[in-house]
Amino acid sequence: MSCPRCRGVMIAQDLHDHHGTYLTLPGWRCLSCGEVLDATILTNRQSVKSPTSRSSSPNVCR
Repeated sequence: MSCPRCRGVMIAQDLHDHHGTYLTLPGWRCLSCGEVLDATILTNRQSVKSPTSRSSSPNVCR
């Protein structure tokens, strides 16, 4: 897998959640820039609308 940020090499890594649950989740970390990805991050990034789909007119206070 290549890093979406820098195109560097991503390695598989267990990600640890220390917010009370102590879960270990599979994920990836880039060796070059440190980008961290897991299934939830990828899903959320795919569901975000692109900036071009939003209204092109700026908000103006009148």
